[in-house]
Amino acid sequence: MFTSKLWRKRGEALDQMQELGKDVTLQLPHGRAGMLVKVERGLVLVTREGDREDHLITGGSEVLIPAGGLTVAWALAPSRLRVREPGPSEVFQLESGCHEPASGRPPR
Repeated sequence: MFTSKLWRKRGEALDQMQELGKDVTLQLPHGRAGMLVKVERGLVLVTREGDREDHLITGGSEVLIPAGGLTVAWALAPSRLRVREPGPSEVFQLESGCHEPASGRPPR
């Protein structure tokens, strides 16, 4: 299994696309207000330190991840994912304790 880390410059907004091969893991950066992980294609397991649930995300689905704790994405199939900081309405969802995907579709 190969692990890499998603980097960004200090003060730069988080919004990156990443291609992952099968069984590649990616350490995700801490977003100031959490992060939105959207799988464009493939199948990705996202786990966060301190979160009792892991998130299995298929192509076209997304999940909001609260700030804090080590977060890792594991591609269970060749995948393409986008990681970005949430917008104002998505931050409201996180603050309300709702980790449902911003699209309203539950993760599969």
